[in-house]
Amino acid sequence: MLPALTLSLHEMARMINTGAGSLGTCREYFDATTQKLEMLGIRDAGMERLRFAAG
Repeated sequence: MLPALTLSLHEMARMINTGAGSLGTCREYFDATTQKLEMLGIRDAGMERLRFAAG
């Protein structure tokens, strides 16, 4: 079993803002996910902190 990878909030925010693949950017995926959670009335404190950190 591989050890868990631990990233800081700022490292995760940087990856969200700079990551991209053949289906789009990480930021687009992250924004769509947070919008869907919001539409469903689901509050996730970790995602909200990450959204704030990512700008």
